[in-house]
Amino acid sequence: MNAARGGQATHPTPTRASTSAAQNLSPAYPRRAAWGTAGSLRAWQAAALGQYLETMPQDFLAVATPGAGKTTFALRVATELLSSGDVHKVTIVCPTEHLKYQWAEAAARVGIHIDPSYSNSQGALGSRFDGVALTYAQVAANANLHRARTDQARTLVILDEIHHGGDALSWGDAIREAFTPARRRLALTGTTLPLRHLPDPLRALQGGRLRGEALPGGLLLRLLRRPARRSRAPR
Repeated sequence: MNAARGGQATHPTPTRASTSAAQNLSPAYPRRAAWGTAGSLRAWQAAALGQYLETMPQDFLAVATPGAGKTTFALRVATELLSSGDVHKVTIVCPTEHLKYQWAEAAARVGIHIDPSYSNSQGALGSRFDGVALTYAQVAANANLHRARTDQARTLVILDEIHHGGDALSWGDAIREAFTPARRRLALTGTTLPLRHLPDPLRALQGGRLRGEALPGGLLLRLLRRPARRSRAPR
C-alpha cells in the first residue's frame, strides 16, 4: 500500500461496485478528510446508511451542509444496492456539466463506472458502464428518453442538489416524468432553506409528505406515501 500526499493511502481502482472500496472513500470527498478520519464514515453518514439499509425506501432525501460528505454517502448506498442486486444501473442527475465529471470520478473510485459524456442523441449506453451522469437541463430536454432508460433496468437515481429541480417548472416536471419508474431515488441537498420553502419535485412523484429526523451533521428526510383514502361504507 502506497502512501499518498497528505498521508492518505491510495487504493487500486476496483473493476466493479465495491463496498470495500466505498469504505475507504474519504468521508468528505471530493474534499480532503481531516487527518486520521479518511477510512471512517462521519456520524451522520453512518446513521443515514444504517437507516437506509434498514428501511430500504423507494425515496430518500438527505440534507447536509456543503462539505458534509453527501457524495460519499450516496456512493456508499449505491455500492450496497448494486452489490446486493437490488439495482442494476445508476443514474446521477446534477446541476452542471462539471459536476457530472466529478461524480463519475468519485464513482470510479468505488468501482461504479459512470458515463459523464452521455448525450441525449446517443441512445444506448455502452455496456462497460454502470450508468450515466446527466444535468437537470439534459433530463428536461428529453424526459421520455430517460424514462425509457429507467424502465429498462432496476435503477437507482441520485438527484444531487435536488433544490435545483425547482429552478424551472419544466425541470420538476421532467424529473417526475423520467424517474417515476425508478427502483430507488436518493435526493441530496445542502440548502439551508426551511423545508416548507424547499422546491422538492420528489413530493410530486408520489404526492407524498416528508418526515425528518435530525442527525449529527445532517437531516435525513424520508418521503412517505400518503395513505390511500378509504371509501366510506354505505350506511
